[in-house]
Amino acid sequence: MRDLLPDIIRAYAPGDLSDIRWRYASDATIRLGSMRARGSRLLFRAYAGPEGPTKAIYHTEFIARLAEAGIPTEQLLPTTTGSLIASAGDMALVASTALDEPRLRLDRDACHRWGSLAARMHEACVGWRPSARVTAPMLRGGLRAAVQRAIRCATPVPACRAFLEGRAQEIADTCACALASGVDMPVHGDLWPGNILVSSDGLRPVDFVESGDGSPIIDFATAFRWTTVEAPEPQWDAWIAGYEDVRPSLRGTELAALPAVASLQQMYWMCAEVEEVAAIGEEEAAPYIEDHCSTIRGWMEDPPRLA
Repeated sequence: MRDLLPDIIRAYAPGDLSDIRWRYASDATIRLGSMRARGSRLLFRAYAGPEGPTKAIYHTEFIARLAEAGIPTEQLLPTTTGSLIASAGDMALVASTALDEPRLRLDRDACHRWGSLAARMHEACVGWRPSARVTAPMLRGGLRAAVQRAIRCATPVPACRAFLEGRAQEIADTCACALASGVDMPVHGDLWPGNILVSSDGLRPVDFVESGDGSPIIDFATAFRWTTVEAPEPQWDAWIAGYEDVRPSLRGTELAALPAVASLQQMYWMCAEVEEVAAIGEEEAAPYIEDHCSTIRGWMEDPPRLA
């Protein structure tokens, strides 16, 4: 890993590079690193495995596309050769820098701006694709495989496993219909307030490891999850209004499918959390499983008003 750190980064961060703090992303083939240097925060994405360079290309081109559209993003740091990706074999490294900017707060005005940001990101990608092809992580392997994975993850809590088994067919079928009817384009995949910085030149999306080809409904589902669980319903209305200031929102069957797509997304994050708990040696995964399944139950049995 150290050999891949380009010289430009060493110029930004002279001294001991062991100061970089690494953690795994939800995608186990990607590690995220960060360190402070000269008043800035340096960010690193290290990609391993046969698809590592492909993912690195996809993410950097997606970020560059948004920047071309006037959307503030991470400032990618070039290597001494001018490339944005340092690579060796099946390992790739991307570096960027960011100021210590506050995260987006969850209030009505912020939700309106967040919705507009999502719409601008989608609009920037209409008719455009990165040169590499990457499927949005939550969709990899297919919808039914994703649901079955969640059922297996819920095994420690029999009641939760039984609930997911009972809803599996409905969730998979509804998601398949919604995703098939939507436009396939690059999506962020995890555009929640913690991944949106408030900068002097506008909202700045960060952390693109969940990005890939998918439907805009994926980013809608993220907003739905955060504005209907963590906040009162009017904040969802504000998000939709912000989105519609820029481009048309979801309609009909796609809108009605949001609880199911959000549930699939919640299953994805439940599995990631359970695997992380196991990796750090924490014995009790049940509270995490129960929390996620309770949220899914609420959406599927008593969904919030959507429009």
